[in-house]
Amino acid sequence: MARILITTFGTAGDLNPFLALALGLRTRGHHVSFAVEDGLRQAVVDAGLTSVHSLSGEIDPAFAVSEWLLCGSSLPLRSARALVSGYLIPRLQQKVEDLLISAAGADFIVAPAAHLAASVVSELTGIPWVSVTLSPVSIPSVHVKPHPWPASMPALLQKPANKMQWAAATMVLRNLADGPINEIRSRYGLPRRRDLLTTGNLSPDLAVIAASPAFVPPQPDWPTALAVTGFCFWDSPAGWSESADLTRFLDGSKPVVAVSSGSISRQAGSIFERFYEASTEAVRRAGGRALVIGAPSASLPDPLPDDVMALPFAPFSEIYPRCAAVYRLWSFLGASISSSTQLR
Repeated sequence: MARILITTFGTAGDLNPFLALALGLRTRGHHVSFAVEDGLRQAVVDAGLTSVHSLSGEIDPAFAVSEWLLCGSSLPLRSARALVSGYLIPRLQQKVEDLLISAAGADFIVAPAAHLAASVVSELTGIPWVSVTLSPVSIPSVHVKPHPWPASMPALLQKPANKMQWAAATMVLRNLADGPINEIRSRYGLPRRRDLLTTGNLSPDLAVIAASPAFVPPQPDWPTALAVTGFCFWDSPAGWSESADLTRFLDGSKPVVAVSSGSISRQAGSIFERFYEASTEAVRRAGGRALVIGAPSASLPDPLPDDVMALPFAPFSEIYPRCAAVYRLWSFLGASISSSTQLR
């Protein structure tokens, strides 16, 4: 069986799909190890995966310096600039050095497409690597809208508008990141590459999008080697159990709406205060009760209204089927999308 090194960085939302993948690989008899930043180490260990190597870097300081730029702006390229200059580039070379040690003896490396150190290590060592993209909207396509337009767009103009947006975004990201990344690559004698924050860092061995084709189907202008595999779900940390208070809340007479902004809110909770305030108020006005998951306590009113309950964590697979609706704010490099369903 294969010896597989999985490496990622960022927040819990960046880690959890790889925990699902690791557990699946282990079930099939493979030996799986991780290389992650210290902030993610405990979550890996708690999932029963004890072979964990250290990876330099920490995302929290990047949020502390650039919280508004990362999450408070409606312009994704503004937040991308803060993320690249404040987090990705400064620790890139050290991440390469860490992974060279962690990958010793590995047969494969699995990493996010944005994990620039993983591709460098693969090129230096000859170890095949698999790039995993968690969000389909990070792969350019004229059929995919990269960022919502402020007004409705006639159908005839949608594809040209998408193409224009992607071209502009690709050019900005190329100018922002390719230079400093290639400078680091040159220190290892590696050739220059282009568009390293879009398609230029997809693995030539195997590149996948870990999302359901029902969510975003494969697009005809995506790279031919790019596979859409389905979501990797994991939300079952060791030691979690449903409290009696949560059971009573879910079993109450009024419908419950789950409200969440994802794992990023732990680092930038103040940015989401208005979201929590507006969404919980909307749920209450509609005659429901709000179950807020993952919000920092400082971003919520104290005390909470009787028809609002807040939890630092709850497995979505356990909670969502028992709720009347889900209201979730999804933020990718500053582009925020809200989704909800009707109260039943």
